[in-house]
Amino acid sequence: TKGSAEALGELSAPDPPELNRTLIDAANTRLWWEPPKEEAENRNSKGWEDGKLWNKTRQKLIKLWVLPRDMSNGAADHYANAASKAELKMLSNVPQLLRLDSDEVVNSAKTILGTG
Repeated sequence: TKGSAEALGELSAPDPPELNRTLIDAANTRLWWEPPKEEAENRNSKGWEDGKLWNKTRQKLIKLWVLPRDMSNGAADHYANAASKAELKMLSNVPQLLRLDSDEVVNSAKTILGTG
């Protein structure tokens, strides 16, 4: 649609952060509400460590404005860098987002935002 955010180039995502070993190891820490380790391993055995699952999740979170959109084409010069830092900070605080089911993360975000 003419004049939409996508048409203006505002929906592009900043490059995802590099997944280092420390972040991946932290993501393996089981959260208190998760099922026993064996069950979780079966559910998450699809290889989230390559970053593909997180990329799918982050694209959806960007559309909800939970993660900042890259508006560097028309906004402040340092916006893309700030967006990447915000994403890294979030992943440092909740590294499990790298491996949790994308739809579950998005549905939780929608609940918190009151849109789901």
